[in-house]
This record gives sequence, C-alpha cells and structure tokens, in this order.
Amino acid sequence: MHGPSRAGRGCAAALLATALVLTSASAGQAAPDSPVVVDGEGWSVEQAPGGYVVTLELDEPLPVRAAVPQLVADGEPLGLARESLDGLSLSAVTTDDAVLDAEEITLSWGEEDQALRSSGSRTTGPQAVDPEPGDREVLDVDPAQDGDYTVGRADYDLGTQAVDLVEIGGIKGEMRAAVYYPVEAQGERPVVVFQHGRHGSCSQGTPNPNRYPCGPDQVEIPSYLGYDAPAETLASLGYVVVSVSANAINSNDNQLAIDYGATARGGLVLSHLDLLAEANAGTAPELDPVLRGRLDLDRVGLMGHSRGGDGVVRAALMNAERTEPYGIESVLPLAPVDFGRLSLPGVPTYTVLPYCDGDVVNLQGQHFFEDSRYAVDDDVLRATALVMGANHNFFNTVWTPGLYPYSVSDDWAFQDRSQTNTVCGASAEPRLPAAEQYALGDAYISGWFRLTMGGEEELLPLFDGSGALPASIGDAEVFTVAQQPGSSRVDVAPLTADSPRVRAAGGARLTYCASLSERPYPQQVSPCADIADVTSSQAPHWTPMRFAPSAPAGQMAILEWSTAGAGLRADVPAGARDVTDLSNLTFRAAPTLAGAQDLTVTLVDGAGRSASALVSEVSEALSPLPGEASPLRKVYLRAVEIPLSTFEGVELTDVRQVRLAGVGDSGAAYLSDLTFSSPAVGSPGTGDIPSLTVADATVNEGTGPGTAAVALRLSAPSATAVRTYVEANGGETGAQRLAAPVVIPAGQTCVVFDVPLEGDRRTATVPTTSVTVTAAAVVGASSADTFGQLSVREDDAVVDRDGIVHDMAPDPGPQGDVCATAPEEPGEPTEPTEPGTPALTTGFFLNDGWGPWATYAFRYGRATDEVLVGDWDGDSNDTITLRRGRELHVSDAQRGGDAARVFSYGRAGDVVLVGDWDGDGVDTLAVRRGNEYHLKNSVTGGAADVVVRYGRAGDEVVVGDWDGDGKDTLAVRRGKEYHVRNSLTAGPAQQVLTYGRATDVVLAGDWDADGKDTFAVRRGNVYHVKNAISGGDADRVQSYGRAADEVFVGDWNGDGRDTLGVRRTS
Repeated sequence: MHGPSRAGRGCAAALLATALVLTSASAGQAAPDSPVVVDGEGWSVEQAPGGYVVTLELDEPLPVRAAVPQLVADGEPLGLARESLDGLSLSAVTTDDAVLDAEEITLSWGEEDQALRSSGSRTTGPQAVDPEPGDREVLDVDPAQDGDYTVGRADYDLGTQAVDLVEIGGIKGEMRAAVYYPVEAQGERPVVVFQHGRHGSCSQGTPNPNRYPCGPDQVEIPSYLGYDAPAETLASLGYVVVSVSANAINSNDNQLAIDYGATARGGLVLSHLDLLAEANAGTAPELDPVLRGRLDLDRVGLMGHSRGGDGVVRAALMNAERTEPYGIESVLPLAPVDFGRLSLPGVPTYTVLPYCDGDVVNLQGQHFFEDSRYAVDDDVLRATALVMGANHNFFNTVWTPGLYPYSVSDDWAFQDRSQTNTVCGASAEPRLPAAEQYALGDAYISGWFRLTMGGEEELLPLFDGSGALPASIGDAEVFTVAQQPGSSRVDVAPLTADSPRVRAAGGARLTYCASLSERPYPQQVSPCADIADVTSSQAPHWTPMRFAPSAPAGQMAILEWSTAGAGLRADVPAGARDVTDLSNLTFRAAPTLAGAQDLTVTLVDGAGRSASALVSEVSEALSPLPGEASPLRKVYLRAVEIPLSTFEGVELTDVRQVRLAGVGDSGAAYLSDLTFSSPAVGSPGTGDIPSLTVADATVNEGTGPGTAAVALRLSAPSATAVRTYVEANGGETGAQRLAAPVVIPAGQTCVVFDVPLEGDRRTATVPTTSVTVTAAAVVGASSADTFGQLSVREDDAVVDRDGIVHDMAPDPGPQGDVCATAPEEPGEPTEPTEPGTPALTTGFFLNDGWGPWATYAFRYGRATDEVLVGDWDGDSNDTITLRRGRELHVSDAQRGGDAARVFSYGRAGDVVLVGDWDGDGVDTLAVRRGNEYHLKNSVTGGAADVVVRYGRAGDEVVVGDWDGDGKDTLAVRRGKEYHVRNSLTAGPAQQVLTYGRATDVVLAGDWDADGKDTFAVRRGNVYHVKNAISGGDADRVQSYGRAADEVFVGDWNGDGRDTLGVRRTS
C-alpha cells in the first residue's frame, strides 16, 4: 500500500439503493437550551462547529452500490451523506441556515437519481440517423482466443486481518487472491492484477457488528473470482494474472474513508505487488513456491471494475511516487467511478463505459480520459469505449443472476424497476445477454493487455478509434475513441479554449464551454448544456464529481450555424504542415439537442487546393445515441477518423488549414481534439515531474467569519506551472464551500488555498466537523493524494442531545504559515551548549527535551567509530555504544572515559541494528545481511537467537516498537514509503504509509512517551516529527544543531520520551 495514512479521518459519504423521503408535518424547533435545533420525524438538525449536522435515521442498513447519494432538504442538496458505523443513520454537514426551516429531508442519488423520465430532458430532433460508413472491420485475430499454455492456479489466502488498509480508519483487511499462471512458461512472466469493485461482502446469516470479517454463519461473497475468463485467457498466453479480494474495503469505505476507499484500494493493489515481489524472490513462505522466479514486476498491468477502477488508477499514481516503483505499463478501468477527477499521466489507459450501466449511470469514468489527455506531454495511447447494451454487473459472474446464488442483480433495475425500457430493459433487443457481455469483457480486457504489454499490434484497431471489432463479440456495438501518443500525432486544435489559430467562418458561432449549468460554485466559462435539458446522467463528459462538483469538466467547442457551409477554420501550426508520415485526420463530435447533424470536413494546402469528406460517410458520431429520456440518449463525443488518403489532390507536405462546415440550413455540434495522427501504443513514462499533495489541517471555528489555510505542496519544484482546480466540499451550501483554479508557479513548491469559515459562539453536539478539500484534474504533476481534510474544532462547548457536556477536541492553536511548516531550507544553525557554559566544540551533545541546548555534552571514543544507541542494562536510560569492526564498546552513562564493557559480535562488514527484540527491557543487537536479520536477545557474542527475513536487500531498515507491545520490530523504507511489521516474522507489511520526501533522513522514536515509536524526518538541521504511524503534516517541527551533525535518537534520562542527540567531529 501507498499514500499518506491518516488515521482518524472522518467518515465518507454513504450509499443507498433507493431514494428515501421522510417528511414531517410536525418538524419544529427544539427547546431553546437543546443542541437539537430542529427535530423532525426520523431526522434532526443539530449544532456543529460553524454550522449544523443533519441526521437521517434508516430502518435498515443500506444496500451496497458503487454510486453515492446525498441528503436533500426541501429539494435543496445539503451534500454528501455519511453512513454511521451501524449503517442505520446518515448525516450531512451544512452551514446553510435555511435548513432550520426544513419540512422534508430526502435521501436521493443526487443528479443521478433520474428514474427514466418521460418528460423533462428534451428529445427534439431525430432519434437516430443511419450513416453509411461502410462495414466495420472485424479482426482476423480473436483477442479472447486461448493460447498454448496450460493454466495453473497458485491462489493464496493469508487471512481476513492480514494487512492494514490505507486511509480507512486503521482497520485490517484480507490478503486473498486467485492466481492464474502459465504452467509450461519459463522465466519471469508479465503480471496483470485484477481488482473487483464495490459489492456485498457477506450474505445470509447474522452480520458481524463490525461489518467484516463476515459473521460465522454468513457466506462471504468471492467477487474476486468473477473474472475467470479473461484471467484464463491471459494466463494461457503467458501472463500471470492475480485477482485480489477487497471485501474488507467494501465493508468499511463509506463509513471510514473520506475518499470512499480509493486510496485503500490503490494501496491494496500495491500490497499484493509487494507480496508477489517476495514470492518471486522466494521469501514469502505463505505463497506457492511455483511463483518463485516467475513474476516480471517490471511489466505490470492493472484492471479494476467499478470502484476498483478508481482504485487501480490510484494504485498507478501511488506507484509512480515510490522510489523503486513497479513497472506499471497499462491500466484498464472497467465501468469505473472517478470521485476525485484523477489525471493519470504516462500510462496507456483504456476506460470501458457500459451504456446501460444502472449503478454508475452517469459513466463518470469518462473523466479519466478527459482529464489525462493534456495533463502532461507524454507518449501513450489513451482510449475510451462506449459498450452498447452492457450493464454494470455482468462483467463479473459472481454479480450475475443465475451464475452465483447470493447478492446478484441486474443493476439496470436501479433506473428502471419494471425493466421495460426499450433500450436497456432486461428484454430489450439492444441489451446484451449476460453471457455475451461477459465474452465481450474477456475480449477487450485480454486484448488490451496483449496489445499494450505483449506488443501484439494486430490488435491495435480495436483500441485506436478506427472502429474495428473482434469476431467473438457477435453483434455487440462498441464505440471507441482514442488519443494517439504524442509522438504519433499533431494537435491542430484541442478545441478546449480560445485559440488564435481557430475562428468561426461564414456567420457561424463558435463558443467554448465546460460542465453543466447550476454548479455549486460559479463557473468561469459557459455551461455546455442546461441541466433542465441534459441531466448529469446523460452527460459523461460534464457530470459533476462528488468531491469536485464545480471543477470545469469536459471543456469543448460548440459550433452553431444558421447557413449551410458556415463553420470553423483551424490553421495548422507552421512546423507541423507536413503530415505525410501520419495516417488520419481525427476529431471527436456529438450532436446537440437539435438532433442528428452532418459536417463537411475540408483540407486546404498551401497552393489553395482542397478536398472534402462528409462525417456521415465515415462515422456515426453526429447521430444521437438511443433512448428517449434521462438517463439515456446520452450526449457523448464519438470518434471521427478520416484517412488522409481521402483528401485526393491535396499536397500533404503542406497542409495549411482544416475546415469544418455545417450541412443543412442550421444546426449545431459539440467538437473536440482536432488532430492528425497515426495509430500507435507509444511508450509509458512521464519523465521527471513532481507529485502534488493536499495537506490536512485543523483549525478552531472562531467566533465569526474567518479563513482556514490548506497547503498544496509539490514534492519538488516544477519547470512549468502546475495547475489544478481545488474545491472545499464538506456538503455545505454556505460559507464553507469554495472552488477555484489554483496555480503553483514554476520553481515553487507550495501555495495556500484559503477556505472561508463561519464561526459562532454556540455550543455543538460534536467536537469537530470536516471539510474535504480536493485537487481535481491536475495538470503538470502526478497526484496520488488529491484529498485533504480540513477539520473545524468546536471551541465553545460540546453538549450532547441530553445536555451532557463533553470534552472538546485538543486546541490546535493559531494556524500560522502552513507552507512554512515544511521548510525547504535548513533552519539557522544552533549551538549545542548553552551560552555562558564552557565551550565544547566537538563530541556528543544529547538533549533531554526540545530546547536549543544539550543536557549532556561529552567526548567519547574516536571520530571514526560507528555509533549505536540503546538501553544496554535495562535501567530505561539509553546510552552510547561504539563499534570498531567486530568490537563493541558499551557505555553505561552519559559520559566519556572508558567503556563499561567490550565484546565482539558478527562480522566487521555487517550492518548492525539495535532493538529490544524479546520485550525484556534490554536492547540487544542484530546484524543484517541482505534481507536477512540475525537477532540476539543478550548483549553477548555467539550465534543468533532468531533469524528472520523481511523486505528486499536494497531497503533502508528502521527499528521501532510500532504497536506499544514492548518489543521492537522492523520497518523498511522505500523512498518516502514505510512498510511496518509488528512481529519478527516473514510476511507482508501490516501497515504501509508515506511520510516526508524520498530524500529525507529518517529517524524513529517515542517522541510523546505513549509507548509507541513513530517516525521523524530530517532536512538539514530541521526535524519533522510525527506522533502517529501516519502521513500528513508533522506534529512538531524543530531545529537542532547543524546540518552537518550526525544525529541519534534516545531516551537519555529515562522519562519514557525519546529526544535528539548529535555527534560533532569538527
């Protein structure tokens, strides 16, 4: 796992299968001294820091779905609904005083809750046009055809509590996977990891009150076994496929994760890759030894279904921030969510969108394509496919009725309970039967990885936008749109914003737009459609995302004409007019609500010669998609690809202009991405780009209007500006909502985003409320950590509904300069001896506290001695031991002079560690050889008492008592990522987190005397100390000594608190 682990973050939004409406004619104001200000029938409004908490009681726990609902008061959205731990209530936070007058509280699916309206969204214009682009190519090669290898299985299950899950409240989860491998294949094979999405984890019987593991009489749903067909196809062709279980995440994401489990899912993928790396090295005894030497983790592909799609994108981003990343070459999100508007630079990505998806009905995964295509200058193929007739669930056999006995459904019923819709209803002619949809999934999943990882370029026409289909999918219709790699295309006009090279002609009107109307925060550009005409369920490009609903989405052009032949003209850049090495002119297009359209496409060369083609001759793009009302008849840009050979007579060495002209007396079309290109896969990678992090923050609410500062930080300065859209969205409709574009200028590493606060002098029923701060659609950087949590502390009093006064949360104090909490330059050097005392310029300077001067200053040993620190006699005081070759010189006090004892241990070249391995209160030694550790439980020479393997030979190792049980164990560091294990046994890390930067010096100690060691990082003479095993901001930032000092950690006075010491040799 990877990414900052922020234990104790607030709950995330909850899910509900059907819209619930609770009305109360008797809803009214509570007693004046009650913290409950409105008490309705089954719902209430209570005071909270700076606002109110609205709570809705439920009769039964919520069904499990990928999509997310929201609470609504009298038709006005309050924001994301949060699910309680028992699943019997939901809540939302608001600062809008209008909630005090609420008569009705509604829980709905937000704008996705469009129950197949027969009116509302307009259906003007023709329902469809049958262009005649000719027969679509059917490939000779079948991507789902099995290969020659026998498929073996090497499944593993390390238990339901085997690994700590990232960013999900400190819970543990299962490490379980089905492993499919090619039996006869020799050597290391490419690895593809599958991750299922959000589905029920347990069925039947009595549920566990903690939700997971399942109750003893329950059936655990094996969602990870639902992708056998593509797994077996790929394994028969020489790939190792690992399909991982994520039931613990599914059982806890809505309650305990602010990002609905996206980071936990990404972390779980990386945890399995870490375990597989150990298996490949022969150091994972829990796994089948057949995997040893069989896994090429420099060639990894990821497929994620539903919320697992968001998870594998997050995993790729998290992996990119590792010092030693795995070689993730390809990602396939299948019917995914994208709650945070992630951009994924440098990785070939193929997003599959089922047209009849009844769960993720708005097809929000389209944003992966939209937000990544111009995020950085990379060289990879990106594609997205609209699969007609497919629903959400039937890509997984365990979710499909008739193929598994528990927790199965046709998800289209969420939109059409009667299943009578003529396009997507269960018996509708366009609907794909379950077996055909599953076969289609096999073909496209297998084909994508065979192309991008296996180099089978004969499969490229399935994914390059040219419209080819595999024979194995029968009559299924798939519309694929692609952006070719940077080295294989010339961008004439992205058509996302005004450009001096693009202009309207002949009286046409050309405008640029983004999103739908009525966003929570004002937009800087015109909406692409009015939400009264096009709902978010009909608009994959523009559908607002949960954590960034105001972020501009789907920027594109609208071309409108009222005279035949009017249109736009785009000048080809001067250095790109020779297109003889390219194959096609391509762009994306869709009709507006005016109905079916057509355009004439013309190329003009430097001599004025021109040639034209009609869009309708090559593409269905300008024909409306099927359906009569929301959520169907979606507005979706499809591919227009015209071979350059079509434009006869035009000199392709000197193409000067592309013209698009309307056909007919009037019309309108959406347009984007005008390019010359050739199909290619490209090469993964982004070069050296920084990563962006949104920091957490905690502030007091105050007594009136104020602001809270949230830091946006880059891991390193960027050569170009980094851009993102930041939104503070804790469900508020009042002062605590803010959305704005943010730019981190080139050369800088931190900017501040100020969130408005609405303080008061009232008590509250809860000690804190939280606002999620999201960085969406990042351009110019990678970002695995796009969510920050702003916690607002109640600073008046906390009084519950019964009038009982409770303790308030710790006072965070004044906020200060949040960018200065991570200084780029070392602090001012401090001298270790107090002014007025005899100067000691070299030696050891040990500090019992966090002041600027040493408590103990003395000389001991030689400047060339290696220094070890430990409690060698069990008196609770750490002292210095010096190592010279095999000899160790142990001191029993903070002093110089002779050693108290001398003994020999290990070899002169060994790496020596210190720890209390058996919990007896005495520190002893261990030597490290590669990833093998030889531990002694006494301060003597002789053979090791314990030998344990952990991590990799190249890892940096850190020793600490991470769980407070009195025994020291190991953690390994890879860049800024820490893999912590709480026992001296082999196996995967039990907690993985990121903290600081890859270039930091890491320290470990019990800084707050709670019995648990945690991490600190050193930058020069500045120390960033954490008091929990988590990422996020430091709890203490302290300068001590000089940047050139050698630093140590110890409890020098036996008070239970570790502090710093330095050795200065000159």
